[in-house]
Amino acid sequence: MPGRCPVTGAAGAAAGGRGGGGSGKDAEEVLEKALRVAVARRDRHIGDEHILPALVLRPGVSAEVLADHGVTHGALVRVLGDGAGEGEARAG
Repeated sequence: MPGRCPVTGAAGAAAGGRGGGGSGKDAEEVLEKALRVAVARRDRHIGDEHILPALVLRPGVSAEVLADHGVTHGALVRVLGDGAGEGEARAG
């Protein structure tokens, strides 16, 4: 019986059940890292600009696929900034 994701409460594949390929624990770790990124940037929300760095900083398939397409930590810092007001104007 598939479990439930501790973050979203979703059942089945989203929680790491059959056919999901990932695990709820993996998703939870990415969201925890995204929260750390948001806190470091002094943001009060978690968005794409926090999840992408969390994915590229975490070893695994996601980071490898993103890197294959040029999405690296360095590239994200250049586009999104480092949280200290650097880079935001360069997006786009």
